[in-house]
Amino acid sequence: MVQDRGAMLVGMGIGASLMYLLDPVGGARRRAIVRDQFVHAGHLIGDCADATRRDVSNRTAGAIARMRGARRHDLVDDAVLVERVRAQLGRMVSHPRAIDVEAIDGIVTLRGPILQSEVSRLCNAVARVPGVKELVDELDAHETAENIPALQGGSELPSMWNRQWSPTTQLVTALAATAGVGLIAAAAAATRH
Repeated sequence: MVQDRGAMLVGMGIGASLMYLLDPVGGARRRAIVRDQFVHAGHLIGDCADATRRDVSNRTAGAIARMRGARRHDLVDDAVLVERVRAQLGRMVSHPRAIDVEAIDGIVTLRGPILQSEVSRLCNAVARVPGVKELVDELDAHETAENIPALQGGSELPSMWNRQWSPTTQLVTALAATAGVGLIAAAAAATRH
């Protein structure tokens, strides 16, 4: 009985769609609109696929370069090392300008006020910077930014989601997750009958 109703509803939907598209008065325009929407969707999918391919290719090349760099233990110039560490600051702390970075023979010293919640994340990131032999933590950690002039204002740190994936990859992942949830729901519904 339920299957007959479902088949009837599907048949009614197909019939209504055909009437809508094959109508002698406005059907040609409606078909053109549907065709244009499919063409546009195809272009969007192609653009997303191309952007994702480039993103994955660039990330792979970056990972290979990092692996090659990890095997090299060449001495890094102190000025280069300071700039490498400074590049990490903006990703790891909300007030990067408040932190002073000094490097001498691969030994990096960090000084300045910082929020307590950001200390371990920053130290872990700096310790992984190529060329850092040792990290000296002389940071002045504070629970809040209250009454600390250097910690006023600042920037909001990007979320972990945004730091790791491009928008296209996020979209594709969200669509795949939605499709997966739909398949699970369909499978669950099928096992009930």
